[in-house]
Order: sequence, then C-alpha cells, then structure tokens
Amino acid sequence: MTDMEFVDRRCARRAIFSVFGIFVAFGLVWARAQDDSAASQENITPPKVGIIFSAYSNEEQLPKIEELGGLSNFAGQAQSYFFHNMLVPALRSLGYDLYAIVEPGTADKGRLVTTLQKLKLTDRVIDGTDADALKKLDVIASMMNFNMREEVLTAIESAVHEGVGFFSWGFFGSLNPGNTEALHDFLGLDQSMGNLHYYDQRLTLIPVPPAELRVGLFASASSDIWKVSGIAGFTGIVDGTPIMQMPQGSDENLCPAYIRNYGKGRMLIIQLTVNLDLPTANMLALRTEGQYGLNWAAGRRLDANWRSLQVAAAEKAAATAAASSSPADSTPAPLSPADLAKLPPRVGFILGKLSDNPPHYANPDSNVDYFGNLSNVIGAFEEVGCVTYGITDPGIDEDARTHEMVDNAAFRGRMLDPTNSTDMAKVDVILSYFDAHLSVELLKIIQQRVQTGTGFFAMGEIASDDPEGNEILGSLLGLKVAPENLKAYPNAHPGKIVSHPDFTGSPHEPGQAINFWHVVGYEGQPTGDPFMTQDDTSVQITPGYTRRVGDGRVMVLQCWSAYGTGSGPQSFLVSENLTYVNEAVNWTAGKPISSTWAPTPRLGE
Repeated sequence: MTDMEFVDRRCARRAIFSVFGIFVAFGLVWARAQDDSAASQENITPPKVGIIFSAYSNEEQLPKIEELGGLSNFAGQAQSYFFHNMLVPALRSLGYDLYAIVEPGTADKGRLVTTLQKLKLTDRVIDGTDADALKKLDVIASMMNFNMREEVLTAIESAVHEGVGFFSWGFFGSLNPGNTEALHDFLGLDQSMGNLHYYDQRLTLIPVPPAELRVGLFASASSDIWKVSGIAGFTGIVDGTPIMQMPQGSDENLCPAYIRNYGKGRMLIIQLTVNLDLPTANMLALRTEGQYGLNWAAGRRLDANWRSLQVAAAEKAAATAAASSSPADSTPAPLSPADLAKLPPRVGFILGKLSDNPPHYANPDSNVDYFGNLSNVIGAFEEVGCVTYGITDPGIDEDARTHEMVDNAAFRGRMLDPTNSTDMAKVDVILSYFDAHLSVELLKIIQQRVQTGTGFFAMGEIASDDPEGNEILGSLLGLKVAPENLKAYPNAHPGKIVSHPDFTGSPHEPGQAINFWHVVGYEGQPTGDPFMTQDDTSVQITPGYTRRVGDGRVMVLQCWSAYGTGSGPQSFLVSENLTYVNEAVNWTAGKPISSTWAPTPRLGE
C-alpha cells in the first residue's frame, strides 16, 4: 500500500463541516415532503444511535499516502478522537440517545478512557463484535474511521442487514482491512487505493435526488449552496442511488453522496468534501443537518428534533394542566412561576447581518469562523439542556441576513420574529454572539424585553452601525459602546476568577487562574459585578461581569477564556466547562443557579 497524507487539522475542521453540507438539501426536501401533522401522532422517543469509537483508527499512527495531493491531515500521527469531540455534543444537543461502539478490550485503556469520560459515555458502551447488542440500536454512525477490525465489521454488517440504519461520513475501513469483498459488498463502493482521488479545485456539485425528492429546495435553491473548494473520495460506480454528483467536465465518476439498502437496513454514505465556500459550512451543519441523515437512516420523520419535540410536549402538558384548573369559560391560566422554573432555559440566538468576517472588528485582520464558533456555542447551550431559537434582525436587509440555510436548517420551526411579542415571550434569554451590526430596531426591542424581565447574554464584541444603537447597547452593558472605545490586545493574558455575590464554588472559585486567549472589549469600569478579571492593570477591560437592568439580568462576556490552561478562543464553552455554561444561563434566565437540565428530558420526570 502506498503512503497516505491527510488534511491538516484546520482543513479537517472545514472538511468535516462540509461533509454535512452535502446532504442538507436532501434532508430538508424529504422533511418538507412529510406530513407535518404526523408530529403530534409520532413516538417522540429519540432514536438510539451508536457511534463507532475505533481505537484502531484513533490511537494508531496513520500512514502517509501522497496520492491525496493537498490533503495532509493526521499524516504520521493518530487522530485521537478529534472528530468525536465535535460529533457527540452536536448529536446529544439534538436529543439522540447515544452509545459508544468500541473494539473489545479498548474501553478501559489508552486515550479512549478519558474520551468516554469527557463525553459522558462510560456507562453506555457496546462491544462492537456483539451483533445482538448492535441490533438493538436504530442507527450506527461512523465518522472518519480509516481502520476497522474485521470482526467488528462483520457484526455491523449483520446488524444493518437486519434493519439497523447506517450513516457514514468520510472514510470507513478504507486503509484496513481495505477493499475486501465483504466491505465492498457492504458499502456498495470500491475503495481500492487506485480509485482514491483528490479533486483540488472549486466545484459546484449537482443535486440528483430520486424523483420523489425533486421538489422544494432542490427545485428552487441557488447553486451557491453546492459550491465546494475540493473533494476527496473513491471513483467508480456505486451500488446505490446518488443524491449528489460531480459537475460536467470534472471527474464525473466520483459520487459525493448516495443512499442504498443493505438487506433491511438503510444506508447513507457521504464521501469527504473539503471546505464549502459558504460561511455556513461549519458546525451548524454538523449539529443540524446531521439530524436529517440520522433520522432517514432510522426510518423516522426527517425534520424531527427530538429535544424540541419532547420539550414542546412537556410545555403542552403543563399548559393543558393549567387549562384544566381554570373555569371552562375563562382563558387558560398562564404557566405559574413554579411550573416555568421546572422548564429549562429558553435561549434565542440573534442571527444578524451576514458577513465573511463579522466578528473581531477591533482586529480586522483576524480570520474567524464566525458561524463555526456560533454553532459551538449553540451546541454547548443545548447540551446543558437549553431550548434554543433563532431571532432575526428586522432592521437588516434580507440579502444581508444570515443565509437561509442557517435560519431554516439550524432552527427549523424555531425562528422568532422579534417584532411579535408572542414569539419573544417564548424565550427567557436573548443571546448576542459577536454581532457587530445590530440594528437600532432590534436593540430597542431587546431593551424593552430586558426592562420587563427577559435576560440578555452578550458574548464578544457586539455593536451597532448606528450611534443610537450603540447608546442603547451602552445602557444594557453599562459601558461606553463606541468604535474608539473598543480595544484589542491579541496576546495571551493571565487572569483570575473574583468573588461574585451570586456565584460560588467550582468553576467560580475566587483566585482560580484563567489564561485568556486574547483580551478584546470596551474599555472602562462597567456598572455591575465582575466575576473574572485580567491581571494586566494597564488594560482597562473587564472580561466578564453581570448587572441588572430593570427587571432583567445581563450577563456580559467580553473576552473568550478558558479556565486553567486554555486551548482556544471558544474553549471555555466546550464540554469541560459545561458547568459554567449551565450556571451562567441559569443566572441570566433567573432560575436557580445550580439547576441542571437533562439534555433529553423525558416526560413525567
């Protein structure tokens, strides 16, 4: 076998975001073709999804195969469960019932031990060679498993043949065992290394769904949705139904994505694409479009978000109970404060002006994946149990707004019109993440909502293009909000947690060290209670503080940070620091700070 080079880690992030972009329209179209009335009749128990955690793929050093041209990811090193650390929180936030499929004898040794602990799957492990256990799942999911043990493959093939769904992103057993007859028969794809091809140029992929899918998005979508800057995969005829094809004049013998049946099981196979040009090709796709493929493979309703379905059912049950206690001729009583306290925080994320590089405008040379980081934040809030919504900005021209793939795919059925008071009553907290172009119209609505009790969570540098808007923001943040007052200090800065009247205990121990990725924000002493500071007294920026505005609570995080060592600008919002996320959103929503919420709440609990 020749040597193989794979994409560098930065490319890997973009690549995996793009994997899901390939089938976004496929899922959306089928979802729209479903009878929406079925939702009320449907079993809302989430599908059981087993994710393959292969130590053979993730803890063994990968070879280098130079035929992949520009791809160099993980060359000569182990993947170390890089993709699992994104995939598991993304799917858990959607409410799936997750399990880890492992090779025999690997769950209690090596890096897999801490990975399973971190991802809360230690007690949800399935032996990958146990076909009977695998058959109890609804879907088996694989992401970038270059190496697979043959005995595990045999058990997976048996389970899928008997009706378990299979969903594969990227390579699956392509290095080891390689293109065996059994694996070829299972995937319907010839993975001979001679067929491996890297197409290093910009392409516009062509959707080719089956006849029943040629409606909705496939019929009307702009071709911009299908733009990619490269694609890697195996050429040759696939034994299945393509849902995407290469453009004319390229290597038309490479099928980017297809569906097929294997015995009673449904399979959706995605070959690896690289870097969709749209800024929406990121974790939003991983977290949201992933549900369509998994739901299809499980034979369930395509647009079902299991978390949302169960919370909606719980809210409906509470409202029904309240109505039953009211006189028949009266308006049903609203949910009591005690009932509302039992529900998880409802957070509305502002989806504002679309720009190639909207955040960090104090540092215009920064290259930040805005939507990728935003989706990490959404995923973190959902993983601690929040119900999330999208909020449009009515003061921004339609063409300048976030792309419809974000509006409709990330928050399908949960987009709110801020000018509609009924819509806005659905959220306990309005969250702004690096929104540098907030309209005056939206800010006036936020100001009014906060005055009457809605929380406001401000993350990163937020601003308006209008001086009036910045004055409103200043009244909310308790700081002077103006371009000349926004400063950026790009180098790492040490800091610490300080005493706060409402936060006690881990992760808010006074004196605990913080290593800021950078310090960016509005200078000046804010009116409020700080809970973190930075040590450089020459930098007059307060990284994090809280304040009260009218009846509402305001949480301000000007600087990204990580408790302890720090590993990136959004690292304090990943799974190691979910306790912080949980307490911060509880405080902002006016709920008991220590309350915890099941990522997938069960009715009656």
